[in-house]
Amino acid sequence: MHVFTYASITAPFHDKAGRDRWGLLPADPMGATLRKITGEDGSRIVIRTRFTYDPSVQVSEKRVAATAVQQRRSLDARFPDLAGIPFEHSWAGRLCLSLNHVPAFGEVEEGVFSACCENGLGTVKSTLAGMMAADLATGRRSEELARYMDQPKPSRLPPQPFAWLGANAVIRWQEMRAGREG
Repeated sequence: MHVFTYASITAPFHDKAGRDRWGLLPADPMGATLRKITGEDGSRIVIRTRFTYDPSVQVSEKRVAATAVQQRRSLDARFPDLAGIPFEHSWAGRLCLSLNHVPAFGEVEEGVFSACCENGLGTVKSTLAGMMAADLATGRRSEELARYMDQPKPSRLPPQPFAWLGANAVIRWQEMRAGREG
């Protein structure tokens, strides 16, 4: 299932929003993730919110811009002192999900290995999947690989338009549950 999540990063700023580095993770996965990062040019805030189901595996610049407007409102509500600092970049990133929350992993053809479908926690799960795929491809066996391979196959999605309707209904329901965290 091809889902997109959206993020924006502010232009650099100085002496606002407290400590040099911090991160806020939502209690609900559909809530906003906020991070303050600091470099030579100053500090920046990265905000990640919103999910959309896009079976075409593409999103328009118009959708990214509209989501950035929502992120701006969300950021300003949390940090009024940052209201004048523009977003320097906004983007959408792909997130692959399976209906039964398992990875699409293994040798899919002779010499062709799959390590995708991270089901959220992309950096952590994608790194683990890549390490396990490298072990599998090179013939390195381990207890970790055996455990990783001991998972069911991803469930097939229902046909369109049922997949689109179901995915979007779940996303909207979860966004409503996340409430002000979004």
